[in-house]
Amino acid sequence: MSDQSGIYTLLYDIADALFTFMPVVIGYTSAKKFNMDPMLGLAIGAVISPFGGIMLDKFMAKIPIMLGVFCSFVATLFFVILFRQLTYQMCMFLYFIYSLGIGLVVGNTMTVALSQLSKKLQADGNATIQTLMQLSGGIGTSICAAILSFLQQGNNLVAGTKIGSLYVFIFLVITVLLVIGCQCIAFKGGKN
Repeated sequence: MSDQSGIYTLLYDIADALFTFMPVVIGYTSAKKFNMDPMLGLAIGAVISPFGGIMLDKFMAKIPIMLGVFCSFVATLFFVILFRQLTYQMCMFLYFIYSLGIGLVVGNTMTVALSQLSKKLQADGNATIQTLMQLSGGIGTSICAAILSFLQQGNNLVAGTKIGSLYVFIFLVITVLLVIGCQCIAFKGGKN
């Protein structure tokens, strides 16, 4: 199929639209998960969505991606530090900072990665990145569930869940530190 054909352009635009509206969908599902008004989540996702693109246009990839990783790190670190004092509102705020960071990282990483491919290969690149994100999300969820269930065994369920959740947050801090290291290596030498 030629990259000049109408069907190719339509399919490419559909794939691009799915990525464009991802922050709005994440805002909606996050709001439902935290028993908030879903319309508020949609609005937050819609407002934050262009933020990463504006930063990419202004600063190239390095600054928004590193800022996103930093936001994710700070949020997970505060989940660990404030673990015993967390309130619902604090969890919402930290989750917002974490999500903002992930949005900056994922959106800008995908944009830069796909821009390195020819237009003909961008749909395949998008599919590959989406598949890898789903795979890594599944692996991360499985590891967190294993940590949590292991620490629930032999304990009071509430106490096991509390200690297990703390260890899950510690695992996430370590994971984000690894991502920071990988991003520093990727940007080594002043590359944007």
